[in-house]
Amino acid sequence: MTAKPPGQAPTRRLIIFYVTALSAVALISIFAQVTIERSLVQQASNSRVINLAGRQRMLGQKLSKAALAIEGSKNNQVRQAYLQEIQE
Repeated sequence: MTAKPPGQAPTRRLIIFYVTALSAVALISIFAQVTIERSLVQQASNSRVINLAGRQRMLGQKLSKAALAIEGSKNNQVRQAYLQEIQE
């Protein structure tokens, strides 16, 4: 029978525990990074949609303003200017 030195078993156990803990931290870090990358890609896509919606809202307000100005204006020159603005 071979006798093991008395301090070897706990040391080996600690090494295995240490490597396992480091591996777990590495896997969690990789998972977190992948999750963050997905989130950033989604936010970039969302920002384009939000920008487009804002632009459409602005153009809708501009159109409404011009239409109300045409309806309420008595000056033909002003009406023509707003009609031209709508046609652009």
